[in-house]
Amino acid sequence: NEARHAKNTPTALAKFLRYHLNVWAEDSGQSIPAEHWAECTDFPDNPEAWKKYAERFKGRRAHGGIDLASVSDMNALVWLFEPEGPSDKWGVLPRFWWPEQTAEKARLTARIPIEKWQEAKAFTPTSGNRADHDVIRLQVLADMEMFDVQSIGIDPWNAHQLINDLTDVGVPLQIVKQNTAILSPVIKSMLRMVLGHEFDHGGHPVLKWQASNAVIKDDDHGNSKMSKKRAHGKIDGIAALVNALAMASPGAERKSYLASSSLLVLPL
Repeated sequence: NEARHAKNTPTALAKFLRYHLNVWAEDSGQSIPAEHWAECTDFPDNPEAWKKYAERFKGRRAHGGIDLASVSDMNALVWLFEPEGPSDKWGVLPRFWWPEQTAEKARLTARIPIEKWQEAKAFTPTSGNRADHDVIRLQVLADMEMFDVQSIGIDPWNAHQLINDLTDVGVPLQIVKQNTAILSPVIKSMLRMVLGHEFDHGGHPVLKWQASNAVIKDDDHGNSKMSKKRAHGKIDGIAALVNALAMASPGAERKSYLASSSLLVLPL
């Protein structure tokens, strides 16, 4: 059974080789399977379904996740909408911001269809080479009026001013500590939900690209962490999805974890 599990699970393969066969191998990690990610939509034949998701989920209970990258890189806000029925999926609505100069550099180095995504409004370009956190703040406030927002989880790195600005006006913001042992149950649940096709992202192209960039590795204690496969890849949207998932806690295993730990989410 362990050999079969290792064969089908890249994160377990290195451990199996090391501890059962005495072969030391680097853990290459597990990608988010593209074929399963593609199944995470109610409209598999419509790659532009995501364009109507803001209106589709209007008034729905939502949990948000924010991931702010470096000063000059992409930033992400992802909304996760609770299912309304037993057969419903968890709705996913991502929003991205990218400084124009950085986006142009990525177009040349990463060979991604920046113009096509911009024309489709899959991300919002911001002027210059610096992230515009005020634009993000305004979008959060606008979305608060559109959705029934229950909570928003945010990585505190590089986000102190935005945290202060949002909490000052009553946004239900909570810090999600970016610690491997703490986030591991959420990352594992995210991967299980992808494999179970429990998300509905509508085929959003930027989120799809970032899902393809993400790799999940386990340490010797079985804790999962997420990183990117290549230097030019971005995973901000997937990181924001994990933060939103930490807020929503749809799985029983994660609910008990949140209930027993005061470290995962810290009220501001």
